[in-house]
Amino acid sequence: GNRKLFMLKQLRQFYLSPDDLLTCYKSFVRPSCEYGAPAWHAGLTMKQRRRIEFIQKRACRIILGTGYTSYREACMTLDIPTLEQRRDHLTLDFARNLSVPKNSAVGYHPHVGTLLDEPHAPAIYLTVSRLELNAIRTAVSHI
Repeated sequence: GNRKLFMLKQLRQFYLSPDDLLTCYKSFVRPSCEYGAPAWHAGLTMKQRRRIEFIQKRACRIILGTGYTSYREACMTLDIPTLEQRRDHLTLDFARNLSVPKNSAVGYHPHVGTLLDEPHAPAIYLTVSRLELNAIRTAVSHI
């Protein structure tokens, strides 16, 4: 996280607007803080949670500069949730996706505009063998 925050700080020297800096943060820094979150989020200690949150806090200071007053205010000003809230949301979405029945299709297809499991939609089959050996799929099958 520190190297990526340094990059954000360097970008600020080029007089990028807070909106542009926020976009850089959301697309370059934040994903590294959330990678694989559903797998490790529940096992974090309070110290680890604070350290991860501190990365976003520092990013908010860089983005807002002298306009930074507090982390809570910064999140409201930039219209971003805390990383804790985002991890909770990512984990819930992941769990919801696991609960989709096996006989239903992936869901909404943007090009067709209907559910893929409707009669007129083509059948979809997985042909990639690595997906059959997925650890989560294996764990769920044993439940």
